[in-house]
Amino acid sequence: TMAFLTIEDIYGNFDVSLFNRAYAKFKDFVEEDKMITVRGKISIREGKSPSVVADSIIAWDKQEEVVKQEKTVYLRFDTKNIDIYNRVKKIASSYVGDCPIVIKCTSSNKAFAFNAKVDPNNYLINELMGLLGEDNVIVR
Repeated sequence: TMAFLTIEDIYGNFDVSLFNRAYAKFKDFVEEDKMITVRGKISIREGKSPSVVADSIIAWDKQEEVVKQEKTVYLRFDTKNIDIYNRVKKIASSYVGDCPIVIKCTSSNKAFAFNAKVDPNNYLINELMGLLGEDNVIVR
């Protein structure tokens, strides 16, 4: 069993394929107008627009329930990279809240509290993961 989805984001539409295992595991997350994060591999075939073969789907409402109970956002990156540091600052300033941020610098191996507090919602987490990578953003 499989499914083909059309996903719309702020940049436009793209197609997503859910094959056997992914379909069985994530079919309940597939609803019209539901906010989700899709992770997978891009499939590019000549003469066709790119599509995504889904490995996982995260429903934002379920993730949000978990995130709202959490207390601190932990980030890992090289703070000597001024471009990345400034982008983290800009993202954090877009989601002001009560949750502290702790940054672990990969070059000095030191951790420190960031001078801003955030609302750890899915938009913030997805933006930070997009910038720093999934393994470098933890909410606890």
